[in-house]
Amino acid sequence: MPPSAATWCSTRRCDSWPPATPTRTPPAAWAKPGSPGLSGATPTAPGDKTPAARILAAADQTLQLWDTELSSPDLAEDIATEARLALALCTEIRDLDKLAALLRQLDPAGIMTSVPGVGIINAAQILARLGDPARFRSLAGDRSFTGLVPSLSASGTSGRHGPPTKSGDAALREALFTAADHARRADPTLAVRYYRLMVHEGKHHNSALCHIAPTLVSRIIACWRAGTRYQIRDTDGTPLTAAQGRAVTAERYRVSDELRAQRRTSHTKRGRAGDTRSRKALRHQPAPRHHATTTSQPT
Repeated sequence: MPPSAATWCSTRRCDSWPPATPTRTPPAAWAKPGSPGLSGATPTAPGDKTPAARILAAADQTLQLWDTELSSPDLAEDIATEARLALALCTEIRDLDKLAALLRQLDPAGIMTSVPGVGIINAAQILARLGDPARFRSLAGDRSFTGLVPSLSASGTSGRHGPPTKSGDAALREALFTAADHARRADPTLAVRYYRLMVHEGKHHNSALCHIAPTLVSRIIACWRAGTRYQIRDTDGTPLTAAQGRAVTAERYRVSDELRAQRRTSHTKRGRAGDTRSRKALRHQPAPRHHATTTSQPT
């Protein structure tokens, strides 16, 4: 709370700051001696620095600036809207502080937030949706749990891989998808894979991220089991800082804008329509498939 607001509230002229409903008294009435809104507290000297004097000076400056163009009811509505937005932001900040405190209790070593592309909110979402990372018997099991592994369509002796199974938690897939997009810009070992998928194998951006996300979650679980923080490394194994990793990635593994345009799955002019469609697809839960199988008949 600002000092002026605290001083003003200490006089018991208002119950809270900011007030729930701003006064609709015209500013011209504030500057009148004996104004009811100020209980007659008008300055008696030019150097008066009391809260009432500051309010009267601000009202006088407002009148000089706007003259007759100022609409007091409209101004009151604007102030009320801004006050509601400020209170809503304060509530969100308190909720985020509680979330950060819970994350520190579950992860005191900061293993989750040491992963590139994973902040406090994303780390809490991944940890909450994934559960205890040590509960999986193998890293292949955790990749399958995310639903980001390719599906397999098999019939007899033939089979082919298809799109992701999407059989796991949708919120976990979305968090890993977002983290993978940021991690591939800071970790050269992920950036080289993203570059290969985009440039040499003809994948589009979303498909490449779906390949990187399972690798990222496997590394997260491996770090959690070992109790060590994530270490960014170059392709030759040299440890790097996050800034060095971003510099190496930008220098060696930058995908041109022309190639990205060729790889896009949607060429509409509505902005990030492809990304929006991809995020909705990540949340989609497909119906179970029943594949045909062949069995040999006894002769």
